[in-house]
Amino acid sequence: MVPVERLENAVALYLNRAARNDPRASPLFAQFLKPPSVLIQVGKGEGLADDACGMARVLREAGSNVTLDEWDTSLHVFQILDGWVPEARRALREIAQFVQTSLDSAKRQLTASAIWGWPIVSTPSRSAIVRATRKTR
Repeated sequence: MVPVERLENAVALYLNRAARNDPRASPLFAQFLKPPSVLIQVGKGEGLADDACGMARVLREAGSNVTLDEWDTSLHVFQILDGWVPEARRALREIAQFVQTSLDSAKRQLTASAIWGWPIVSTPSRSAIVRATRKTR
């Protein structure tokens, strides 16, 4: 935790002279081209709840199918507290279901593409994912 009186110092250290609206500082300012489906889980009372809602809006405007799952908790990353926080197990199950559904959808598209030669429109290619990953490192 950062004391309120030191917040501006922490921001300056984090930004390292970059602008506050630099997409490297916050994905809220990034441009997304054909983003995949996204699941965002957030506690309604946590400090990043507004950012999570903003991220959902940005991704929807870019064409993503976004599931914004707001939980009645104030804990950030409550999912890691499985066994201590009752909501955590349910949230993890929902994450697993989302990932499985996304993988099943991608597999169907890849299979259809291989069999029928159909282009894959809504799923990025492996090379695109690799390029995007390299750019963020």
